[in-house]
Amino acid sequence: MAARTRPFHRVPRSAILIGDPTKAEVVVQRVKFPANYQIPPHTHPYAEVVTVLSGSIGFGMGEKLDKSGEMVSAGTLNVVPAKHAHFGWTGN
Repeated sequence: MAARTRPFHRVPRSAILIGDPTKAEVVVQRVKFPANYQIPPHTHPYAEVVTVLSGSIGFGMGEKLDKSGEMVSAGTLNVVPAKHAHFGWTGN
């Protein structure tokens, strides 16, 4: 399955604070993912910088979700260049 352009994931708790996620501009959003959630492979027209505020999450690059990577915890910064396929997942 090829990665799809997804500027915004439909998750239970999220808010766009700045910008329009359908455009290549600065976007600031706050997202709270539930346990055992999978973020399918996708791209954005903008670079993505994620700061983990609490809990843990796994990040990966590519067009296939592969949860073999390491889970990271609060304080971690993850950077993805614009138009690069990436994905994520949460644990329990």
